[in-house]
Amino acid sequence: MEVVAVAERERQWRWEIRHGGQLVRESRAEFPTLQDAIKDGKQQLRSLWIGDDRPQITRKSQCWRRAAG
Repeated sequence: MEVVAVAERERQWRWEIRHGGQLVRESRAEFPTLQDAIKDGKQQLRSLWIGDDRPQITRKSQCWRRAAG
């Protein structure tokens, strides 16, 4: 999973959490700086890893990683 910062109009930022390129969660709030957006996104990412709404890991993605690595 990764946290991605997205630029919005008027110098505002929001974050997205992606897994395998697919959107898992995005912020509803906008942040004044890139750093603030990434920091909040990382906190949300931690809660995904320990929470019940964690995305399933598929064998397809595991096989792809072995082939790529």
